Amino acid sequence: MKWVVRALPFGFLALVIGLGTLPFWMGSAMRMALPEEGVSFEEYERVGYSRFVLKGVSVDSPQATIEVDRLEAYSPLAWVWNAVRGNDLDSFVAVGKVDVIVLEPEAEPEPESGEVPANLLEAVDVAKESLGLVAYWVPHTSIELIEARLDEQTLAVHNILWRDLRFSLSASHDAYAEYEVDILAEVEASEMRLEIDSEGAKTNLKGKLIFAEVDAEATMTVVFQGNVLDATARFDETGWLPVEANWEAVDWMIAAENINLGGPYSSYGFNISGNWDNGVYRNDIEGRAVPIDDVDYALPEVDFATTVSGDFVQVEIESFHLSAPGIDARTAESVSLALGDLKLAGEMKFDIDLICRF
Repeated sequence: MKWVVRALPFGFLALVIGLGTLPFWMGSAMRMALPEEGVSFEEYERVGYSRFVLKGVSVDSPQATIEVDRLEAYSPLAWVWNAVRGNDLDSFVAVGKVDVIVLEPEAEPEPESGEVPANLLEAVDVAKESLGLVAYWVPHTSIELIEARLDEQTLAVHNILWRDLRFSLSASHDAYAEYEVDILAEVEASEMRLEIDSEGAKTNLKGKLIFAEVDAEATMTVVFQGNVLDATARFDETGWLPVEANWEAVDWMIAAENINLGGPYSSYGFNISGNWDNGVYRNDIEGRAVPIDDVDYALPEVDFATTVSGDFVQVEIESFHLSAPGIDARTAESVSLALGDLKLAGEMKFDIDLICRF
């Protein structure tokens, strides 16, 4: 055993020398080890002592082929040192352009899924724990551009940034390039925030989830072409669906040309208010269709109102009322629609008044 004791200082010294010189031989080690994982690169370059750059990185897998023009990161010792110190001034991983070609492999049996959280609160706890570990060891990451291609379609995601539990990106699809989407997500100790914005689609969504030990409150505001929808919901430990929720859209007016909806009407307006209470919902909807003015044929303005309620088994149309110049129609009684077979329970009967003016 004496030789073991005598060898310990030399082993420790060799370890220190190996770790200390790691940036100088790490490129050769990666070039030998990574090909076994389907990863290769063209060039390894040291940037000072603490960082390195890989150029021409290629990843081959049954699902996709990936090409990365440049990847810069901390060397292992500098990575641990900066993570422990909480230093996130520089990006721990900075990636340039990434080209992804998505392949269509032969169907494989799906792997067995792991344990799924029983409710939203459990999912939040799991997410907070995972994000906490990521934020500690990888507090700052950036990717300039990812272009993913499948057949003739291309999805571009750029300006990807993860820092201080804040994640942001911009994305566009080649078929809808004018509808670029900006996404921002933030996580704090007791809440999560999400914002999705598309200037081209004139749409903005802001959501917030505030969580405590026994429940969580969610709020959401959607703005579409100047129209506003507000919604709130409360979740508890009973499951994924909210215990209660409310939503309201007041004085919405949408021009038909803005949603590529043809026909004889120029715009559509509506009001919606509804709620969800322990698995049962109810909606009160009012709407109207405004005809186009400068046409050779005259169409009336149409107004309608309906109340709909139900659950996941059936929908009940409690009332429906349609009015236009010369006609007034309304349901005589409520009617139910079974969602399983899409069959009406009973008959839909209307009371119709014809209004003639001379």
